[in-house]
Amino acid sequence: DQDLIMQRIIEAIVQDVTISCAYYTMSREDLTRRMIDPYYLVPRAGHLYLIGFCHLRGEVLTFRLNRFHSIELTHKKFFIEDDFQIDAYLDKLWGIKADGRETTFTVRFSRDVARYIKEHRYDSKPQLEDLADGSLLLRVTTRGAEEFLRWMKQYGKDAELLEPAEYRRQLLEEYRILADMYGQQK
Repeated sequence: DQDLIMQRIIEAIVQDVTISCAYYTMSREDLTRRMIDPYYLVPRAGHLYLIGFCHLRGEVLTFRLNRFHSIELTHKKFFIEDDFQIDAYLDKLWGIKADGRETTFTVRFSRDVARYIKEHRYDSKPQLEDLADGSLLLRVTTRGAEEFLRWMKQYGKDAELLEPAEYRRQLLEEYRILADMYGQQK
């Protein structure tokens, strides 16, 4: 039950105790037993995430709350390391997941969607520039390239990735595959 899982995580955060849990990793389709020191609960894109030190991986990781299958509180106390800063951990993330180096994206949005882009509240701090034709230029530096591209692609033909060139080429190849797929008669 997700309510019980959230209640236990909050208890563990308040008491500074390690949790023992079963967690489903979607990318590997794997259920693992883990010990986690729960630091913070963070909302992103309609989901709650736990940020904490994973004893299995030996590093601070991000866990989506609805992927926990069971949680028990242990009696093991933990302390957040002095060099861990939640603001720095979340800095320049488009969503919740960092995927390596910082990348600066420049996207032109058509006038048809520009107002929707401007009204959205972003966790990252994009620069928005109105263009004379009513379109909008968005520039943002993020450590979450995959999440950014997934977000941008929802706007289809109304979003043109201008930079960086490597991701523009990647999108071109992806769109060629889609064009071939949709061009085939069934």
